[in-house]
Amino acid sequence: MIRFNPRKSRLCKLKTCRARFIPAEPWEWWCCVEHMRAIAEQKREAAWKQEKRERLKALERVSDITARMKRKAQLCARLRDAALGCISCGTLIADEYHGGHFFPAHKHPLVRFDWRRNIHKQCKRCNKDLHGNLTDYRENLILKIGPEAFAELQELSKTTSYKHTREELAVIENQLNADLKELKA
Repeated sequence: MIRFNPRKSRLCKLKTCRARFIPAEPWEWWCCVEHMRAIAEQKREAAWKQEKRERLKALERVSDITARMKRKAQLCARLRDAALGCISCGTLIADEYHGGHFFPAHKHPLVRFDWRRNIHKQCKRCNKDLHGNLTDYRENLILKIGPEAFAELQELSKTTSYKHTREELAVIENQLNADLKELKA
């Protein structure tokens, strides 16, 4: 059992105060009554913010989650390929780079977030203007990931009518967040 030492001073828990004081009781973490009320208000605000965050997350649509995760996967690919040029044309001097999918994300849901094999850094010209520049993309993709990985990617892409559940999306998002953290380090 931890014994209460009345002579030991504490810091006031109010973020704006932080004054040292000697508590009269072991549960006191405030230096005056006004600060006690302010600390209680801070705790209520924090609890409300947490509840609001949880409510908004519950209302979020699967399509919103998918769009957010697609952006994260594309960012992972761009960070991985930061020193490389466009996978299709090889240019290093483009104004804007995208995370280009070899197999389109809207048609091939199983490889939509596969940033290691399906998503690569691609210049805006190749991705948007040339609609992916797929002939050059295919050649360079096979050179980059190897023929075995490309064959496996093709097999996965054959499934076109799969819908991810919220639980699957949460697992994939956690993995993407870990990958992003690792790539940014």
